[in-house]
Amino acid sequence: MSWQLLRPPRLQNNKRTRGDAMTTTILLCGALVMQRVGDLSDELRMLLADHLHVHCDLSDVEAIDAMGLQVLLAARTRQLAKGGTLTFVSVSEPVSEYCAAVGLRLENR
Repeated sequence: MSWQLLRPPRLQNNKRTRGDAMTTTILLCGALVMQRVGDLSDELRMLLADHLHVHCDLSDVEAIDAMGLQVLLAARTRQLAKGGTLTFVSVSEPVSEYCAAVGLRLENR
């Protein structure tokens, strides 16, 4: 049996303008798994409260499980409810594979 040490998730924030609207890009890194997501939901909630249009770069996500996916989808639901957007971009292979296994597809722009 093999294993790998997974990094805890972290956020990096970068603002860009897109046309007339300000778009914030956040980079999620590490493992979005139950044992590691901890405060990620609260951090996302605070960040998204201040931004209407957000790109969430998932290229550095090493692993994801149901809890990590739930955090992402709940954040997207909150953004849509306030008239904003949360677009998942550069979806990593582990995220794509997990989503395919559970019958979901995240955008990969």
